Amino acid sequence: MSAAVSPRLVEVIDMFSARRTHPSGQVDQLEICEVEPWGLMVVCLLPHDPHHDMEITWLLTDLGLRMTRLRPRDQHAPGGPSALTAVSIQRDTRSWATTDLMLGLELPERGRPRVTRAAEFASAVAHGAIRQSEADYAFATVHRTLDEITRHRSINQWLAHRGIFEPW
Repeated sequence: MSAAVSPRLVEVIDMFSARRTHPSGQVDQLEICEVEPWGLMVVCLLPHDPHHDMEITWLLTDLGLRMTRLRPRDQHAPGGPSALTAVSIQRDTRSWATTDLMLGLELPERGRPRVTRAAEFASAVAHGAIRQSEADYAFATVHRTLDEITRHRSINQWLAHRGIFEPW
């Protein structure tokens, strides 16, 4: 059985309207959309999700990563894993666009990080949906990040090592 190949996944964040457009065409109004020294932080409320009240996403420009986590609606519930995805980021004064390179990491609150979407990534590379240069970049990005996070033992220590001192 082979993994299905997704179409190129490009998300666009309009800085002036604070809206995010998904590849599906769905548009989210963003609660927070702020440029930071390390990239872009966006927060999207999830009023229709029974388990989560918001999605927090950081675009780490220099690292080629999108970090995402969902905050549980129940304040006493344990937090879910953080997802780090290799992305290509293009930006201008009006918008930020990310192309999902289909390879990432899942970082549980406790436990070891793991590589995700490897079968989908491999299929996309094999079928030409991801160029070889993009594949090399995604592979190097994810494995460098996995190595660094493993050495630093926490995502916040890894971020501090990278010069980002805001807590994740």
